[in-house]
Amino acid sequence: MRRAAREALRRDGAAPRAGAKCCGRRIPQEIAEITAAMHLADPAVLGGARAGAGMLLLASLGVPVRSRSPRMEAQPDPLCGTRWELELDIGMEKGSWMPPQWGASQARVTPMITVEFGDDGAIRTSDAGYFDESTFGVRWEAAGGYKRSAQSTGDGASTMKWWLAHGGMAREDTTLDEGKLYFSAACWGSQLSNRGMLTIRQRKMGLMPFIPTPGSSSFIVGTFRARRVGGGDGDAPAAK
Repeated sequence: MRRAAREALRRDGAAPRAGAKCCGRRIPQEIAEITAAMHLADPAVLGGARAGAGMLLLASLGVPVRSRSPRMEAQPDPLCGTRWELELDIGMEKGSWMPPQWGASQARVTPMITVEFGDDGAIRTSDAGYFDESTFGVRWEAAGGYKRSAQSTGDGASTMKWWLAHGGMAREDTTLDEGKLYFSAACWGSQLSNRGMLTIRQRKMGLMPFIPTPGSSSFIVGTFRARRVGGGDGDAPAAK
């Protein structure tokens, strides 16, 4: 390891070499190597790739090292601190792979919940619909999580995805077991689309739920509408 690092130092010519003089005295081999390695270990001198050679030699000589690269601090998402009232509409949707008997009565589960996007990737819930628990049996957990996709569409929109945990909900044959409900909507900076998609994840094979699968799949279970609460630019455009 030390030999390879030495060769890298020689190629980059970052010595003082052993035998050179400083203040009338010869520089010992090890001190020369440490001095050159410290020079190379600074990314500002030769860049991150070659700096590794200097870091490697310092480590082989038993010299404590640490990167001098500036630390990049994560910026909060533009939605951080915003609050949104969500009106859910859960039931059989066109294109869904939920079993045919699920929601066959056309009954819809329509609870409401207000969410706030936190600066730690968490979502906090509040202000559930007054009759939601007595009507649909739904109880929301205090928090969930969210993440924005890195890709954007032609109109500059990215996709915001988040989830909320619940204790189950039902209306006639439209039922969701206890678990997580996943939300997805287009997003322009700090503005959500006023409409999005609801899905669940389960280890079942589409229209044949009695056949388990090794991995979980997403199933469309409804849609939702979003309205910003407490200021902002008003409703965002609907997703196309």
